[in-house]
Amino acid sequence: DKDASDSYNNALSKKRVDAVVDYLKTNYGVDSGRILTSYKGETEADTTKKNQDDRRVEINLIAF
Repeated sequence: DKDASDSYNNALSKKRVDAVVDYLKTNYGVDSGRILTSYKGETEADTTKKNQDDRRVEINLIAF
């Protein structure tokens, strides 16, 4: 969030992405090669939202 350091926010964003990838692999059998991930920390925050509303994960699955 806006109150934490950039390095903390980046680490938190990476953990969030990793948790979603793990969930998709474990619960839906999605191959990790089909999942494109990136994490932004505060670099692409939606400044119109409150901190808790801007915690999101965007997912792209590659079709084979």
